[in-house]
Amino acid sequence: MAAGSGLRGSFPLTIESIDKEVKYVAPGVFGLGVLGDDGRFQMLFIGRSDTDVRRVLKSYVGKANRFKFEVYDDPQRAFLKECELFHFMKPKANKVHPQRGAGMECVCPQCGAF
Repeated sequence: MAAGSGLRGSFPLTIESIDKEVKYVAPGVFGLGVLGDDGRFQMLFIGRSDTDVRRVLKSYVGKANRFKFEVYDDPQRAFLKECELFHFMKPKANKVHPQRGAGMECVCPQCGAF
């Protein structure tokens, strides 16, 4: 189901793997999940950081098996990608629409929220 997400990975959700794969302190989007019986990544949760996706990913170690991610130049681009994935993937653990970060004025391109 995660095919076409546009995120890098999947990788084991460990401190070592995060440090190896996420090279920069930057805004970013991530998906947490597991490998299904068919060996494909199943996305269960989508999140983002407006400042340091590596730090936020580390806070989820032990809560999922694998992760995918992408870093962005600015938090607004990360927010827009998170919205896209929220609507496209419909992950089970995300119950509410992603929230905009402080100072953002953009709207969700899928549903017009905000």
